[in-house]
Amino acid sequence: MKEIVDKVIVAMNLRLPISNTYEYWYSLFHMLKQHADSLQILLMANFGDAILNEIHSIMQSSVSKNSIQENYKSYFWSGAIYSVAASWIRDGMQQTAEEMAKICYQIIDRMNEDCHSTQKE
Repeated sequence: MKEIVDKVIVAMNLRLPISNTYEYWYSLFHMLKQHADSLQILLMANFGDAILNEIHSIMQSSVSKNSIQENYKSYFWSGAIYSVAASWIRDGMQQTAEEMAKICYQIIDRMNEDCHSTQKE
């Protein structure tokens, strides 16, 4: 399990800060698709928490130990990435990697727009 997760994480170049680019998201879903069979087995065997913990552990390695905000940011991103990826895999990857990249990019982009418009009010 660790070997598969490590391969996916290394290929995704997963670290903070996350760059909300189509290319980042495409890389994520493309790599997940390449390891989909193994990841489906791990998820069905209830290893989801172990996968999430591994993602978070890798992300924590790039976070300053003195920054509470960066610490929670790594939990935010690792949870979001894991939840979306696990759902996509469990649902049989009905959307292409390209479609998922577009969806995730637009979600984060929209969140940024909403945050900026709320701050101006």
